[in-house]
Amino acid sequence: MESSFYPPGPKSRFFGLELHLASQRDPLGFMERAAQEYGDIVHFKIGQRHVYLLNHPDYIKDVLVSHYANFLKGRGIVRRDNFLGEGLLTSEGDFHRRQRQITQPAFHHERFAAYGETMTKVALDASLSWSAGARLDVLEAMREITLPITSQTLFGTRVDTEHERIIAAFRAGLSRFRPFRPAASRLSDRLSPLHQWRLKQARFDLESLISRIIAERQRSGDDRGDLLSLLLARTGAEDEQFMSDRQIRDEAITLFIGGFENVATALTWTWYLLARHPEVEEKLHRELDKVLEGRAPVAADLSRLGYTRMVFEESMRIYPPVPRLVRTAIRDYQVGQYTIPAKALVVVSQYLMHRDARYYSQPTRFYPERWMPEAKRARPAYAYFPFGGGSRRCIGEGFAYMEGVLLLATLASRWRLRPVSRTPAVPTATHFLHPKHNLYMVAESRTP
Repeated sequence: MESSFYPPGPKSRFFGLELHLASQRDPLGFMERAAQEYGDIVHFKIGQRHVYLLNHPDYIKDVLVSHYANFLKGRGIVRRDNFLGEGLLTSEGDFHRRQRQITQPAFHHERFAAYGETMTKVALDASLSWSAGARLDVLEAMREITLPITSQTLFGTRVDTEHERIIAAFRAGLSRFRPFRPAASRLSDRLSPLHQWRLKQARFDLESLISRIIAERQRSGDDRGDLLSLLLARTGAEDEQFMSDRQIRDEAITLFIGGFENVATALTWTWYLLARHPEVEEKLHRELDKVLEGRAPVAADLSRLGYTRMVFEESMRIYPPVPRLVRTAIRDYQVGQYTIPAKALVVVSQYLMHRDARYYSQPTRFYPERWMPEAKRARPAYAYFPFGGGSRRCIGEGFAYMEGVLLLATLASRWRLRPVSRTPAVPTATHFLHPKHNLYMVAESRTP
C-alpha cells in the first residue's frame, strides 16, 4: 500500500517565499543543510510545487536509469528552450533518442586520436602565450583554450574573434536557470522588456555564429568527419531521420556551450586544488615528467597518465561542473516509504553525493588515490556521477575526460598556478559550479 504522507523537510511559510530566497541566495548550503537535517528523502514546497531532494545512490539510479522514462527535465531547462532550442540537453522521448543516435558517431573512440592532436596543439599555443608572473583569471583562461577546441573538433573552424560575444551570450542564457522559482518570479521575467531583449540578443548572437559556420560548410561541401558534417548529411536524408536547419542549429548551440564550459569549469577547480595541495601537485609533476619526458602528450598517452586522470576525477568529485540535476515526475512514483506525486520536481545533486561521508572518508580532502580501481569498485555507481547517467548521460563524457587529462598534462608540464589570495574560493551554483568571485592565479614556469 502506497503512503500518502510527505517526507520530512524544511517547512514552507508565505507560500514558500522564504525557501525560494534561501535556495537562490545559497543553493549549495540550502541543499547541504536539508540533507544533513532530514536525510535521504527531503520534501519542501515552493509556491504550490512539491520538491523532493533525493540523497542516496539507489534513488539517484532509479531517477536517472531504472525509471528514467517517468522523469522529464525540470522547469529550469524548459524555460531555456527558447535560448537553447530543442537540442540534446532539452529534448525528450523519441526525439531525444533520435538526436542522440545521429550525433553519437562524432564521439566514437576512433576519432579521438585526431581530437587529441587538436586539444594538445591549442593547449600548447596557450601555454606559449603565458608569461611568468602573469595574473590569470583562471576560468577565462581555460575557456580561451576549451572554446577553440570545441569549435575545431566539432565544427572544423576557430571562433577566436567571437570569444567575447559567445561568453556574453552564454552568461545571458545561463542567468535564466533557477530550478525552484515560483510563478510570480517567472512572470516578472516575461514582462521585463530588458530581460527579454538580452535573451533574444544572446540567442541571435549564437545563432548568427552557428548559421555562418553552417553556411560556409554548405558552400564548400567538405565532409571533414566532424559533428557538423554528420548533422549536415542528415539534411538531405530520405528516411525519417532527416534534420532541418533549425535542428542543426539547436544541436550545434547545445553541444557548443556544453563542450567548452564543462571542461573549463573542471580545470579551473583542478588548478585551485593543486595550488592548495603541493604534495598532489608534486606527484602529478613526477608522472608527467616520467611519461612525457618533455614532449607534448597525445591520445595514446592516456593509459599511462593514470594519476593525472585521478587528479581530474577527484577535482570533479569535490567540485562537480554541474552540481545538481532537476527532473519532473510524470506519474506518481514510489521512493522508499513515500510517494512522489506527478508534477513534483525531483532534485539529485552531484555536489551532495560526491561529498557524502558514507562513501568518501574525509570527503572534503583532495585525495586522488580514491580513484584507484579497487577503491572505485567498492563504491555504488551513483555515488559519483559528474556527467549524469542513464540514457541522458552526457554524450561527450569520453571526450571531456580526454580533453581534461590532455590539457592538464600539457599545461602542468610547463606551468604552476599560484593563488593571488589566501582566502578560500567559494563555489556558487546556477547550472555550472563556478567560483563565486573571479579566481585569479599567478603563472610560474617550470621545466619538464
